[in-house]
Amino acid sequence: MALYRLGSVTVPAETAATARRIDLVTLELVRANFLLLERAIGRIADRPSRMLRSTSAVVSPFEARRVVDREISYAMREGHMRKATAAETRAAPGLVCALRGNWIPHIREAKRFEQTDTYENRALAGFIRWLDCELRRLMGRLAQTDDQEVAPIWRSRIEGWRSRLARLQRREIFNDLIPDPQLHPTTRFRMHPDYATAFSAMMRIRGGLGQGHGLAPAVPIDRTYALYEMWCYVGLLNAAADAFPECRPDVAKLLTGLSAPDQLGVSLRQGSQSSIRLSDCLTLTYQRRFSTGADAEGARTTLLEVVPDMVVSRSDEFGRCVRLAVMDPKYRIGGSLLDGLRDLHVYRDAILGDSGPLATLAIAMTPRPAPHSLSSTTLCHDRPYAVTVRPGHDPEVFADLLQAVISALT
Repeated sequence: MALYRLGSVTVPAETAATARRIDLVTLELVRANFLLLERAIGRIADRPSRMLRSTSAVVSPFEARRVVDREISYAMREGHMRKATAAETRAAPGLVCALRGNWIPHIREAKRFEQTDTYENRALAGFIRWLDCELRRLMGRLAQTDDQEVAPIWRSRIEGWRSRLARLQRREIFNDLIPDPQLHPTTRFRMHPDYATAFSAMMRIRGGLGQGHGLAPAVPIDRTYALYEMWCYVGLLNAAADAFPECRPDVAKLLTGLSAPDQLGVSLRQGSQSSIRLSDCLTLTYQRRFSTGADAEGARTTLLEVVPDMVVSRSDEFGRCVRLAVMDPKYRIGGSLLDGLRDLHVYRDAILGDSGPLATLAIAMTPRPAPHSLSSTTLCHDRPYAVTVRPGHDPEVFADLLQAVISALT
């Protein structure tokens, strides 16, 4: 869903970030995770994690559960002794004899007890309170809408969720706890099954409600380059759908026919699904593979197998490729970006057709400032290009890039 929102390919005009329907998107996110969260917190409340604490108390030696030598030595050093009475001598003759007729009236004792005042339990209490406030806010926004078909259904659901949250707040585990609004992935949140389930649900709900209309994808930091690559491809598909309306059904089928949101990149690599026919002679392909054997359009390599990320190819009336443009997202900086630009030289020299090299254009997309600007520069065939493509900047950059590529190919 994060990729759909970034590329805005399948989001109609009425679901823009400022429209009412964005509330329905976030409420769908709550509905998808609420039951999982409720069950996990219920299991935690039945068997919560506890913390063993120790306190020191001053008691009579007769009331102490265990008298240790260290505490007797401490009392003697501090001078907490007096002459033993007859009753004390009869009750503890050995201790009175060892103290030479003296007695210690009070002694320190360490008392250990378990309590549920742990960070994880405070974080659960804080999240329940935060979610209840967010649902109350959404309830108020739904009350102002004119949609009398959908709004009553969601208001009823929100009332049910808030009632179930109130029952969770009354569980014994949350008694006398100060809610913690922060949410951190601690060891218990990662390792304990129930706490891990609750933490995952909380993060997904918070990702949708916390930012209002932002959905944060669960992508590890070492896979950020893959997210950037997919974002570039979705942006290019969005530009293609605007420039070539006849390909919109194929784009919609490509992005919506998925078994799960995290399977987007896997699905795009499956055979014919990776190609979008823009017109009779233009094709947009994701991760097209070129090998030493000629493919259906007659494209091949001499020695190496290369797989550029995005390829726009032009074919003749016989279906043979006559020229193509290679576009590669490069989530790199410094020397690593230069290595990526060298890959573009390999694509230009290695991909061949019946009449020689086919890769007439090679473009790298990078979030870092690039030396070339599509708005002021005509693409040339004699050198690779690096173009700045960054989320939040230049919303028309993909449309400009696609238009420049098609103009150069034709």
